[in-house]
Amino acid sequence: MPACSVDRDILALPESIVSVHLKAVATVLNMTITFTASRSIPKAVKAAVTIVTSDAVRAGIDGVDPKQLEAAGFEGKVGQTHTWPSTGRVSALVGIGAAKDVDGNAVRAAGASIGRSFGRHARIGISLPVSELNDSATRQALAEGVTLSTYTYTAYKSDAKPTKLARVDIAGASGARAQTALDRGAA
Repeated sequence: MPACSVDRDILALPESIVSVHLKAVATVLNMTITFTASRSIPKAVKAAVTIVTSDAVRAGIDGVDPKQLEAAGFEGKVGQTHTWPSTGRVSALVGIGAAKDVDGNAVRAAGASIGRSFGRHARIGISLPVSELNDSATRQALAEGVTLSTYTYTAYKSDAKPTKLARVDIAGASGARAQTALDRGAA
């Protein structure tokens, strides 16, 4: 953990303000999410999330009953989320829109949706859609979205509920390039 530097001007502030200031710094420093590139979603995750395009939903998704999606109104549109219980965990689909419209911002928004929806779990796994996007850019944008969406400033909240999310496994490529992209997005 990096050393904390204290501005000289902070020493002149009343003690109550200094303690609140230092609490906020500690809260920010303690929020650490580890992103890991893996070949598949590990069994240990508490939520398995698959990002899907609307095209993939129309074509059919392996292991998901199309009638279930139709009844829920899930079409794979940007921001749509569909969850269901699975053996020992929650499974979910997060829509990202039409494949032709997928870009870094869409992936970042999907990551943010995942962070907000599944931040109550300590460990989640995410599968990315097949797209024409650069794999490294996609992973970086996903990590950025999850990281930014799980940030909470809790210094002035008496009933603060910071994220429990500590680890995110991203399925697909598991090499050094994939991990570097995730690290860059989480920084």
